[in-house]
Amino acid sequence: MMKLKKMAFAVAMMVTVGTVATPVNGAQAAVKTNCTTQVNSNCNFSSGKLKYKITGKNTCTVTGLSSKGKNSTSCKIPSTVNCNGKTYKVTNVANNAFKNCKKLKTITCNKSLKTSGSNCFGKAKVKFCK
Repeated sequence: MMKLKKMAFAVAMMVTVGTVATPVNGAQAAVKTNCTTQVNSNCNFSSGKLKYKITGKNTCTVTGLSSKGKNSTSCKIPSTVNCNGKTYKVTNVANNAFKNCKKLKTITCNKSLKTSGSNCFGKAKVKFCK
């Protein structure tokens, strides 16, 4: 009888430990959106009309329009953007970032933008300002 109680206790402990150790669905996704904890790890986030990808300790790249900006006819690429309280310098526009944005007519960029990928602006007119 004592062995049966010990075995039941051991099984109960394994079930409890297994349940605690199993991650909740979506828990990993929550870590990925916390961009301030991931440096140089391709973390993606949205701010306003644009989507970004962190490319360095303090830098990021514009990757396209966010869900807020998908129907926009114009957008402005800022020189800096914030994610979870951290400021990133916008240094690049990814390849084909705005290629399929048919409604987008004008994009305003700051002169601090260092590089831009191939076909990144699609058919939109680009204006650089201070």
